Amino acid sequence: MSVKSDEAERMRQRVRNGDEAEDRMVRLHRELAAQPVFDSRAPDDILGYDETGLPGRR
Repeated sequence: MSVKSDEAERMRQRVRNGDEAEDRMVRLHRELAAQPVFDSRAPDDILGYDETGLPGRR
């Protein structure tokens, strides 16, 4: 094989790997989005921050 054909094959492999990674990410996103919501509070409410962004007293 020539250097050009080796480089072309490496580029094709990177594109295939990128497509596979993107497919895995999309699949993972769908799986996570389908999970039930156990606590619908806002993240700041869960952590206990008040309207000024400071931790509130419990």
